[in-house]
Amino acid sequence: ILPFQTPYFGSGGRVLSISPHGVRVHTRGGMVMSDKQDLLSGMLCGELIGTSGSMFANVAGMSFPSKHVSSRDDSSGRVHCIDLQRDLKIVSSQTIIGGNDLCVTDMASDQMRSNLVVGVSDGTVRVLDGGRSNAEIAKLKGFPRGGGVSKVAVAENLICATGYTSLGSSSISSLPCPFPSSHVMIYDIRCLGRGGIPHMFAGSRGGPRFLNFLPDDCGIHAGK
Repeated sequence: ILPFQTPYFGSGGRVLSISPHGVRVHTRGGMVMSDKQDLLSGMLCGELIGTSGSMFANVAGMSFPSKHVSSRDDSSGRVHCIDLQRDLKIVSSQTIIGGNDLCVTDMASDQMRSNLVVGVSDGTVRVLDGGRSNAEIAKLKGFPRGGGVSKVAVAENLICATGYTSLGSSSISSLPCPFPSSHVMIYDIRCLGRGGIPHMFAGSRGGPRFLNFLPDDCGIHAGK
């Protein structure tokens, strides 16, 4: 749920809600102003472009070409740039390269470089051009394909990601099962060729479900 200012609607602002069912613009009281359930179904995450006064947003998840198509082979991970002022019109789209059945699980904006960082269900972190094309700039290895990325964060020159690792088969099932990874991956945007540096998440048997960079003025040492 993303609040944003809407001078063209009058005072009070509006709320952009994103769900697998569709993308909607609501009033603060809950009344639906715009609704996209056909072309924007399967969305799981989103980010306003710029500040809350922006009229554009990026949304992503797993898109289906048509609401009548139910085959998994016809699904793919996609990132859409939408115009909030023009009835959620799709301005541009980018399909995540890597085959069918990919899903964008989370995204974070790199305001310094106007890029978009997305986590993908195949365990990779993708860096996209924040322009109208959303073209892919880099593909970073993070977690096994059987797991996937669950959360990403960006601060200045660093990208942080957490996700799931793939455990071996057990007596219950012969298939590998995803389990929260005990590592947090850190990437330096200036040296993406080096890959990510794993940091152990100590103090718990399971891995983190959420992460973010703390601002410098929060009272804790910078860089946390």
